[in-house]
Amino acid sequence: MDDATVVSQQGGFAAGAELLVISSALAEVNADTVAQALGAANEAYAAGQTVLVAATGSDSTTLFRFTAQDDDAVISAAELAPIAILVGASSFDACDLVAG
Repeated sequence: MDDATVVSQQGGFAAGAELLVISSALAEVNADTVAQALGAANEAYAAGQTVLVAATGSDSTTLFRFTAQDDDAVISAAELAPIAILVGASSFDACDLVAG
């Protein structure tokens, strides 16, 4: 990961970030709540661009793959696909991802 961004409020992050980490735990973690928490980037994503998103709930962290369907800045639920659930990970930091 070259560019990880912690998202503490809706919007305001760069579309170039390779990893978005939602800073506060969500009451329910699903594509709708994650899209709502993220909102939109500062600039448009290119169609097909992908970003890894980490969202923490009460007792786990879910990793989503965002794939931009359009050339816009908005992250919608339809563009988020869950790819892993880290059970027992009630917090998450970009350093938790280690490439080997």
